[in-house]
Amino acid sequence: MDCVRSFTLIPVEECVPLDLIFGKVHAIPAWCLITKRGQYHGDLGYMIFFDAESGLCDILIASRELHLHPQHNKDDLIGVDRHARQIFSPESYTGTRSTSLLGHPTFRCQGHCYVAGLLLVQLPETEICLFPTPSPHQMELHAKVQIDPQFINDTYKQYNQQFWKTCDHVVVNDASHFDLHAVLVSIDLENSSAIVKPLLEGGELIVPLTALERMY
Repeated sequence: MDCVRSFTLIPVEECVPLDLIFGKVHAIPAWCLITKRGQYHGDLGYMIFFDAESGLCDILIASRELHLHPQHNKDDLIGVDRHARQIFSPESYTGTRSTSLLGHPTFRCQGHCYVAGLLLVQLPETEICLFPTPSPHQMELHAKVQIDPQFINDTYKQYNQQFWKTCDHVVVNDASHFDLHAVLVSIDLENSSAIVKPLLEGGELIVPLTALERMY
């Protein structure tokens, strides 16, 4: 079968960025930092939905506005930061059960929606910035409610990879290699890849970071 191909070169000044045609696309789920929004400035969020048309993001964060249930003894509140990040629980707060979201129990309380104990907020994209590798401390409450265990474990791994060093011993496991012991030559966090040198073979390999485990 004959195939005829033709190419048309579009001048640079006439090119239109793809995101203006199709809208920006964010990989979901994703971590983000809130850059505005008062008391939540700098807090970590777990993005579960992004509407490219409106530019709005649905994000789960640890609440700073849960008012303690009246059953609490006021003496217990001495020295307590009432704006500290907290997790909603039906045992501690009065809430109404709602349709589950992401497979997690969902409640409405004090005019807000809580998913797995985290506050659901909707923010414009201009009020957040993506933050691929938060620290274990920043993820502590999200991990406690097990919002997405596999995603959190992957983030732990990516965070720890920032501290890997040249000559660290690693194990490669991917589609091409299984249980391949190697030495780390260099690491490229931006492209999520690394160069390794197998211990029992010559040459060097470029492998994805997801295929590496460090040997201790």
